[in-house]
Amino acid sequence: MPASLAARGQRKHIIRRAIQQNQADVREILLTSKARVDSAILQAARDSRFATSARVRDRLYGDIQGMYERMGGDLAKWNSTMTRETMREWHNLGIKDLPAAERAASFAQFSSRHLEDYLSYVNPLGAKSLTAVNTLASQDVRWLRHQFVEVFQDAQVQGLSMREMSKTLQSRVLDPRPDWKFIDTAGRAWKPEHYFNMVTRTSVADISRQSYVDTASDAGHDLFLVEGGAPTAPPPDPCWDYYGQILSLTGNTPGYATVAQAEGDGLFHPNCVHFLAVVLPEEIPQATLIQERADEGRSDAAEAATAAHEESKKRQAA
Repeated sequence: MPASLAARGQRKHIIRRAIQQNQADVREILLTSKARVDSAILQAARDSRFATSARVRDRLYGDIQGMYERMGGDLAKWNSTMTRETMREWHNLGIKDLPAAERAASFAQFSSRHLEDYLSYVNPLGAKSLTAVNTLASQDVRWLRHQFVEVFQDAQVQGLSMREMSKTLQSRVLDPRPDWKFIDTAGRAWKPEHYFNMVTRTSVADISRQSYVDTASDAGHDLFLVEGGAPTAPPPDPCWDYYGQILSLTGNTPGYATVAQAEGDGLFHPNCVHFLAVVLPEEIPQATLIQERADEGRSDAAEAATAAHEESKKRQAA
């Protein structure tokens, strides 16, 4: 027997658990990379030739670039593992929701059809994230160069000896570096952890949805219920218009908006953890009732979310 429609709608905790675990994995990659860079800077700064030898400094700059390239490789490996594990989990959930006669033969067959697509279109090391990694490297090198130029200029003005200049540069370089902020294409500034947390949350949720939908659609199903409850963010979050709604994947079922239309309106935006539950033909009346109840409670839920958001802002301002 397939899992009940009600049970299918109670899976947000599965997505959240996977997000938390993967965010912890990415955080470890970031912290490890930062520790490598800090150690390299410390070692170079202790070299008596650091202030006087361009070769010593250039070697450090190259080492820093290499360490961030290694960080990019570590993130790519994480991405591949996360993609496979997430698609397997949600493929298996999709299998549970289908009648026995419609269940796919194996995950291996499913994976061979879809894995490369998932790796290509849901990739936290796409152009924006690669830019973030490169920006982190560039900022560290730029900061180090700036310290040298300032100390060298001050030394000329103050008449410092080379030994005094070296000590001053060493002191400045060993101070904590300013926080890195990545500016995305929308002009928003991100701290590394916050940026990659967003990327991880979005990637895990996207792969979860796509693996599940592909499992059900491969078996010939077209209707899906948007699950996950009312958004935690207040309106105008676009998910307010679609949670609890029945959508058609292909547009071939008359009377329903399509998944593509909903996504065009902003459903499943970055950070969104709403998901889809397949609606079997005999479950359409039950899904319609769920949709009607969601519509009835939408206004009250939006007011409550808005009030909670305003109260949160007041507490933060106090």
